[in-house]
Amino acid sequence: RTINLSRTSIMTIMTITTVSARDAAVDATASNNKADEAARPPPPMLPHTSQDFQFAERALQQIVLFSSFFPARAAQADWFPSHDPIEAKMRGGGFCDEHSSSAGSLATADTVSDTSSPLSYGDSPVRGRASIDIALATSSMPHPPLIADVIDASPPDLATVDAEGGRPPAPASSLPRRVSESDLTPAALARRVTLARLTLSGAKEEDAERECSPVPSIHEKEIDYGSILGKGGFCEVRLVSLKKDRKSKKQQHYAMKYLSPTKFAPKENTKEDKDKNSDDKPPRNKKFERGIADLAIEARFLALLSHENIISLHYVSRGALDTQFNCEGENNYNHQFGFFLLMDPLFETLTQKIDGTYIPEVFDRSDVRAVSSNSSSRLSSSWLMRRVRNRNSSKANNDPQLDAWRVQLAKRLESIKCIASALQYLHNHPCVVYRDIKPDNIGFYRKPYHQCVCGKRSATQRQHPSSPITTKQEECTCYEEIPKLFDMGLCKELKPLYIKPHPHYDGTNTYKLTARSGSRRYMAPEVAFGEPYNEKADTYSFGVMLYQVASLVTPFEGFSMKKHEQQVLQMGERPSLKIPSPSRKIISQGNKMSHSRWLEESDSDKKEKFMTSRTKCVWTQELQQLIFKCWQDDLRERPPMKEVVRTLEGCIRDLVKC
Repeated sequence: RTINLSRTSIMTIMTITTVSARDAAVDATASNNKADEAARPPPPMLPHTSQDFQFAERALQQIVLFSSFFPARAAQADWFPSHDPIEAKMRGGGFCDEHSSSAGSLATADTVSDTSSPLSYGDSPVRGRASIDIALATSSMPHPPLIADVIDASPPDLATVDAEGGRPPAPASSLPRRVSESDLTPAALARRVTLARLTLSGAKEEDAERECSPVPSIHEKEIDYGSILGKGGFCEVRLVSLKKDRKSKKQQHYAMKYLSPTKFAPKENTKEDKDKNSDDKPPRNKKFERGIADLAIEARFLALLSHENIISLHYVSRGALDTQFNCEGENNYNHQFGFFLLMDPLFETLTQKIDGTYIPEVFDRSDVRAVSSNSSSRLSSSWLMRRVRNRNSSKANNDPQLDAWRVQLAKRLESIKCIASALQYLHNHPCVVYRDIKPDNIGFYRKPYHQCVCGKRSATQRQHPSSPITTKQEECTCYEEIPKLFDMGLCKELKPLYIKPHPHYDGTNTYKLTARSGSRRYMAPEVAFGEPYNEKADTYSFGVMLYQVASLVTPFEGFSMKKHEQQVLQMGERPSLKIPSPSRKIISQGNKMSHSRWLEESDSDKKEKFMTSRTKCVWTQELQQLIFKCWQDDLRERPPMKEVVRTLEGCIRDLVKC
């Protein structure tokens, strides 16, 4: 048949087609621009003034004052040793040798008399770049030791040095020991060289051990930066790698954290400021001052903390703060990032994990099939599923749906238990209060297994940081997710200097610290009201977060600041801890409701009731009591984190035995 189209119809079709094509082009352009913006370097940094760093310098001096945790030198920028001593020496002009590029050779202390003498190379069982670094770094010492002495951090006896400045006699052993691979890492080498320098200068070995940071420093020029991983209220995080690892088969990526240049740009004098200040001094950028101080304090804490569930710090930017922010010229080099930290890259936060994984699992029927049958699934290999299948299945309440919810709860409690263990470590080594516990400050690090069985790891490692993984098919699944606590900017050491008796709780050690530190939803009452507090403030915050993880419902949702202060902090209102009975009605309704339908529900109370009826019905009595104790108004009734960890372990055992 012949179809006759009017002129208007044809024009309409052409218009719709043109608009659709234009919209598609706009979407594609916006997507490309967003990707380009993520990979684009930050804008050139405007120079700051030296007064912008005075607050940070005072804050660093405060954290080392009367501290049993930080050494006195931790307040200085050179506390972080250079990870590459030979390049630092060459840049400074103190080393020039025509044989410096020779491969497989090193300088021994026997061939070095002073810093002006050229280095000659001889035979040694210790070879490679790392050995050159050690020999060169020790060449500037007044009495350079043998390389074996530097590696072992066992200095010679200074009493044997003659009055004319001669070098101590060599040890009786003919050859120094061979070092392991762990001894040749940049951090280990830099730390041992600094230890040798301090010890040879007369410092005691235990004092020298405290006077150098275990984390090395690195220059911005040595980094290949990639795309932006995320942006917070003050900082940005990028995926980066080191230039020296470009050709390595096991190229390691880091998360680079730095202050957002657009949010902390130097302020200009307004008309009102010019009227107040006749000398035309720039106004104080208090937001920048606070941000750089928090980042510098976080670097100091992370340098000395070592726990599997606390984010690891690998490198710190090199140089003084005013140099890194271009207050003083550095060989005509303009810094782009300023002060930064290189840490473990985290895949997602606990908040994202709750919304993207934990809540959808409640509606996922594949978990039910994994419990009810022995068929392979994504949960069949987990230790929780194996324990569930091996238990006695003759009880009446062993419904497959309930078993799936128990497994899911046990998995969530296992992750939160790791964070409790990290807080226990903070409270005991020495007593450090975190003060900002919330799901946004907990991330998940993907630690790859020793051997990949999916065949996708090699392709992933070859990618440059500026070309991050974009499809799930490219992701290697051979990894272990480790929850880690990060963002240590509000950490505070509880020193005897800060002790102040609480006005209502006699016999309890409390401290006069900054009030209203942290996030309001998870803030303890004594912190919000400016009363003296201690590490039990972390226990309160952890209890609120534990309820959120166990119930998958955000507590105090929709509360204004005034309502939260009146009803929660003053009157002690808390979410209900009642455990509903796991009836057949709840199970059948859960089977009919999908995750998408639940998200589309406009009634927030109805959504919360539906979720809590399915998550709380598998709670144990011990979990209920633990949450109740943690968020008590009276800080004396809150349990220590050691007891919290032990109780969570018991809850997990009970869940897989039910």
